[in-house]
Amino acid sequence: MALARADSASAALPTLPSCPPSLYDPSELREALAIELAQRHLDPTTLSRIELAGCSDVAVDGEARAPLDLRVFDANAAPILGRAIRLDDTPFEARARLLALWIAESLAARGDRSASADPASRAREDATATEDGDRRDGLEDAVDPLTDDAVPDASAVVESGPSIDLGAALLVRSPLSELASFWGAEASLSGPVASYLRWAIEGGLAVHTSSTPLGELHVTWMSAAAGFDLADGGSPLLSLGPRLSLSHVSAIGENSLGITSIEQSANIVSLGARASVGTAIGRGWQLTAHVVAERALRGVVFTAGRQRALSLDGWSAATGVGLHYAF
Repeated sequence: MALARADSASAALPTLPSCPPSLYDPSELREALAIELAQRHLDPTTLSRIELAGCSDVAVDGEARAPLDLRVFDANAAPILGRAIRLDDTPFEARARLLALWIAESLAARGDRSASADPASRAREDATATEDGDRRDGLEDAVDPLTDDAVPDASAVVESGPSIDLGAALLVRSPLSELASFWGAEASLSGPVASYLRWAIEGGLAVHTSSTPLGELHVTWMSAAAGFDLADGGSPLLSLGPRLSLSHVSAIGENSLGITSIEQSANIVSLGARASVGTAIGRGWQLTAHVVAERALRGVVFTAGRQRALSLDGWSAATGVGLHYAF
């Protein structure tokens, strides 16, 4: 039932401003505004349109460097709300909800003050507004700025927005001393600790095949890593942080007759760092790429006969490309 009410309210919302896509997501604003108005028992049919003066001058990178003029008009196209706002210090994914909160809180606060005002005073104000034919003066009279306590803080919107991040990526690992490529995949999960700090865990599986004097060597590298990231929620999305990794590597060798000639396994403990960059490609979705550099604190050397076949006891690197979803 609540979903049905939100859908009907969304259909009756006023005309939204036509702004560059780099400023905010109009569909997210429409959905968030329908929810916020419904929670405050405000009727969206009493509004005709919302304007965001100055949004046509927004830079390509989506930063509104100057204050924007937010205006809300009633069903008779008369201005009922106006205020200057800034969006340049708010991450893109939080801007639509922040605008919806500003509009809904402003209308709710205006309705509370109107309900508590003296009826005679309201009648005199309405008469004055009717006699004043200047649209600019009418807008200034209608400006209803909120106190700082009533305006939702941008950081609060970010923290209450998407927080848990789930990802999957194609992965390439390589011990730098060997330049042998391990190909595989990785899954990751991260969540917030503080404003710019997130916990992160990753798990991966990669395989490698090489030739030795005793035949083919098939190596499987399974890894699990945990750490923290300093994350910048801007565009592009950047993160950097340390990692502690525990890996299990197993090797099986086969000669030309298909008989197992090598069978070894070992655990590797590594310490390193991970850097990631991502860009939003849809609601909650990100296309990301990452690079990992780590040093084995406890490594392993695989041998075939008396010759070294593969060494995983020094520096190694990994890179991956994949998709992440925030919810």
